[in-house]
Amino acid sequence: MKVILKKDVPALGFIGDIKEVKKGYARNYLLPQGFVIVADAKSKKEMVFLEQVRKQKLAKREKLAKEFSSKINNVEVRITVKIGEDGKMFGSVTNLHIQRELEKAGHIVDKRQIHVEEPIKTLGIYNITLKLHENVNPVIKVFVQDENGSIEPPKKVKKEEVIAEAPAAESAETADAKSENIAE
Repeated sequence: MKVILKKDVPALGFIGDIKEVKKGYARNYLLPQGFVIVADAKSKKEMVFLEQVRKQKLAKREKLAKEFSSKINNVEVRITVKIGEDGKMFGSVTNLHIQRELEKAGHIVDKRQIHVEEPIKTLGIYNITLKLHENVNPVIKVFVQDENGSIEPPKKVKKEEVIAEAPAAESAETADAKSENIAE
């Protein structure tokens, strides 16, 4: 049975597509749910109309995405994270964290539209792309900082420097103690 899709149907097709499906699938599921119409001469005219409606909807979505893109392009988001003594973050920054910060700033974005290549695991500045529409991809800046507001990881102190400083501190303490003993 040939049918014309009135709505996007997962694993079958998109609006306006003409598909060949089994009669039972069409009669028992697709037709009662309003997903399809039977493909005949009358419905082909309806298909042309549906295609025009689909194009208008896509144009409207793209226009809205471009307007939103002009507002959100180059927005800066600051995310504060906890770091350990060795400069490593506890956890990582994901698209969900970025979405929450954007919402706090008054920009409503779905987390699936935020494209993070890999979870962010170090402090720094990152350019993150938002996929609002097929042709509209604004970029926002994400500053990942520690509790002090620094985006630079703390400098690691070499073990040799710590060991070299420790005996010098101990010798100064022992010299002070010896001088006190002599004074008594």
